[in-house]
Amino acid sequence: TIFNNNKKIILVVCGSLGSETIINKIIELTKIHNDYNYIIIKGKNVKASMSNCSNVKVYDYYEPLVDLIYNCDVIISRAGATTLSQIIQISKPSIIIPSPYVKNNHQFYNAKFLYDLNAIVMIEEKKLTMEGIKKAIDKILYSNFEAKRMKNALINIQTKDACKKIYMEMKKNEK
Repeated sequence: TIFNNNKKIILVVCGSLGSETIINKIIELTKIHNDYNYIIIKGKNVKASMSNCSNVKVYDYYEPLVDLIYNCDVIISRAGATTLSQIIQISKPSIIIPSPYVKNNHQFYNAKFLYDLNAIVMIEEKKLTMEGIKKAIDKILYSNFEAKRMKNALINIQTKDACKKIYMEMKKNEK
């Protein structure tokens, strides 16, 4: 176990390059609110460190990330397709902050799809504040309804038997 307490765990992961904007807001949050444990996967491009905080662990990279995803209570992340597919598959309540710096703003549209289904909380980076993140975390963790609604929405969009469906489609097209 990473922490020696029973506080809820917030996993912050922003891809291999990281996000200085998000990480700095989270670090700011951890200094003021120590209600939770934070695991921050900062990526290789973000220069951030924490000094002697028992409720914060910072890593450049973590493998296997799926272990952290399963064991956390809330994920804060970007909106890459792989990350969102993992969130959907595991049905983990999440706060998604799409990167505004990607081609054709595709992360916004990835996140908006899930947001419109009530499956995630979405915060656009231009509207990102420490208070907004804290409010979103609290909304998920202190409202059984909110967490359950998000999990159910994620379960409802899971693709069952994806490999079988792909195989059947391939067989159908062979004819």
